[in-house]
Amino acid sequence: MGRKVHPIGLRLGIIRTWDGRWYAEGQNYIDQFHQDIEIREMIKKVGDRAGVSRIEIERFPSKVKIIAHTAKPGILIGRKGETVKALRADLEKATDKKVDLEIMEIKNPDTDALLIAENIASQIERRISYRRAMSRAIQNGIRQGAEGVKIQVAGRLNGAEMCRTIWLREGRVPFRLCGQILNLHAPKLIRPMARLVSKYGSTKEKCFQVLLKRWRRQRAYTLVNNSLILPN
Repeated sequence: MGRKVHPIGLRLGIIRTWDGRWYAEGQNYIDQFHQDIEIREMIKKVGDRAGVSRIEIERFPSKVKIIAHTAKPGILIGRKGETVKALRADLEKATDKKVDLEIMEIKNPDTDALLIAENIASQIERRISYRRAMSRAIQNGIRQGAEGVKIQVAGRLNGAEMCRTIWLREGRVPFRLCGQILNLHAPKLIRPMARLVSKYGSTKEKCFQVLLKRWRRQRAYTLVNNSLILPN
């Protein structure tokens, strides 16, 4: 049996933080956890064409702060801010608290793993060759500054009777080095947004990327009272 460690979970507390930052106990934790799922589904539904990649949620006693990272902020904001106002009102109704909604633009969508996976899925739906879509996505990612890109596609590719898994990689994609800023999208593990259903059945994509930024090895970290402290 293989022992697989999630690449993002391995880096939590070192070079990456949690997408949901709050604390609760008992039934309150269960309610807020399901509320987070509802919030993310509402934002993804409104910004279906906006390229929403990551949604961060912070909870305070009197308000909820939500940060949505999107490739097309204009679609999510809407004309004169009408869409974002309606979305904020729906979120306040769902949470019964004041909602502080921030929209952050993704400057390089070609280096975001989730957006790449969704783009490849949409191309396969339009009957574009999966190899061409994967190769083009890898070239665009490398051109935009990614140090390595790995893309994996699985399913009845090109209508074959037997399912198979194909992956392409260019550059370095080290999963075990915590010093690498790893951008990951795995539908099985995070969210099945890049899963498409065609006439041949279900197909899923995985995309892994390593950005150019590196965590310097000289910057050692220390644990004080089980808290991680990084030097400036």
